[in-house]
Amino acid sequence: MQNLPFITATNPHLETVYNLYWQAFDKFRSVPQIQSMEDNRHFCELLKSLMEEHLYVIPNLAIFCSESSHYLVRQQLDQFMNEILRSRISRRVLAEQHMAISDALENQKTAMQDDHIGIVLPRCVASEIVQKCANLAQSEFKSAYGIAPKIHINGHVDTIFPYIPDHVEYIIHELLKNSINAVVRKHGKGKSLPDIVVTICEGQQDVIFRVSDQGGGINKEELDTIWSYGCNKLKSANFEKVPKMAAKMTESSSIVSPLLSLGIGLPMSRVYANYWGGRLEVSTMEGFGTDAYLHLCKLGNLPENIDLDDPSEHAGLMMTNKLGHKQTTMATPIFR
Repeated sequence: MQNLPFITATNPHLETVYNLYWQAFDKFRSVPQIQSMEDNRHFCELLKSLMEEHLYVIPNLAIFCSESSHYLVRQQLDQFMNEILRSRISRRVLAEQHMAISDALENQKTAMQDDHIGIVLPRCVASEIVQKCANLAQSEFKSAYGIAPKIHINGHVDTIFPYIPDHVEYIIHELLKNSINAVVRKHGKGKSLPDIVVTICEGQQDVIFRVSDQGGGINKEELDTIWSYGCNKLKSANFEKVPKMAAKMTESSSIVSPLLSLGIGLPMSRVYANYWGGRLEVSTMEGFGTDAYLHLCKLGNLPENIDLDDPSEHAGLMMTNKLGHKQTTMATPIFR
């Protein structure tokens, strides 16, 4: 954040995010060494309170993108957002995993009945995840529009792989919402709607999800901007309806209306996919429909992708000391 141009660094919404992270850092460094379960219990309470406070981060970043797009070239703004969101995922994974394992240690009965390892589910059933996301997305749009297309699941429906359910559910849910919205807009609310098809494929290393719709596709101008955070001009007032956001599917129906496009769902989904070595791609036929391909590593053996976009340029943060010499603080991967 300190490396941004001055006019954007003074944005009040970015300032809110900056202060949240600085205050969290200040609280963390005052925590004494944990030497007992009681100490750990207090630490988990701190983690929980900080994670609640940081639910304001994503909405404020989204407004910052909208207001700062005139002062930053798109590539610079997108790189900044990808880096800060990737870093955010790292911290929340660490915090959520620590709290979940701590809770399991203190409640052996719950730990024995639960099939999770912390927040990781070793046996994610691909078709069940898709069906869960489909049910929620259809319910949201039926509530908003009174209609939603059917969603069919085919392919390797028995595929099982290890993953963090919240991450894959967020991506699939975002893709399905985009497809449903496109189909409803293309074919109208009073007519029969073409089905959306989700195909699951299990490869040697990856699990692939293809979400296919007949929603009219994406034109060339829009296709060039779908991965950019600053291209949708959002009004700050819209985010009064979404003051807090954890970026989880489970909050969608109660917090984020499908009628409200935040403009960051698709690029955020790609950050989630890339984080564990996967990727998210879109192929479109203008006038007909769109296919979205989500590739996820099924082996569970890849390190977290927290490298910066341009290692040669951003491997360290350059600072100038009182003598005018440049000194570098190297970015240290959190998980390695």
